Amino acid sequence: RLLTVTGVQTCALPIFDAILTGVADHGSGAPSCAAARLALSGNRQSVSAAVAAGVLAVGDDHGGAGYGCMELIAAGVQRMKSDGLSYDAAAMAMVTEARAAGQRLAGFGHRVHKTDPRTGILFDLARRGGVAGDGIAFVEALERAIAAAVKPLPINIDGALAAVLHDMGFHPVFGRLVFIIGRKIGRAHV
Repeated sequence: RLLTVTGVQTCALPIFDAILTGVADHGSGAPSCAAARLALSGNRQSVSAAVAAGVLAVGDDHGGAGYGCMELIAAGVQRMKSDGLSYDAAAMAMVTEARAAGQRLAGFGHRVHKTDPRTGILFDLARRGGVAGDGIAFVEALERAIAAAVKPLPINIDGALAAVLHDMGFHPVFGRLVFIIGRKIGRAHV
């Protein structure tokens, strides 16, 4: 079932639930978790200060990959349409350009998993919910292009949420916002 939130078509709540669950805390070493715990240890009366400290730890390097990947997807899909390229051709061009500039592509790689298990779940939910579109197709093309040009790097949770949120019609900045929301839900146990 689809619902409309401020004019944006979104999928059923299970997909959004899965996104929030996927970005919730994954250990006390994450900057947003560590900052919240440290702030709370200094002032047990101010849980709000601890939550705020966690939010303030989110930036380009921690929590910003979803936003960066959503921008990458939007640029890639636009390039496909304007230049008449296939998903694979546009993805390979972007990977080649990123390598030449020494840039890392947000949303790929995982320090533990060869395949991020959250990605398959999100993509399956999006496909079953009728949401999957250019975002998922382009991110999968990027994964193939990265494997061919660099080495196999899986689509991680940031790349998966970016693709699904793109297909749901959200602006790239929502990629960062949804990370913050998910981390705050995870922070409820602090």
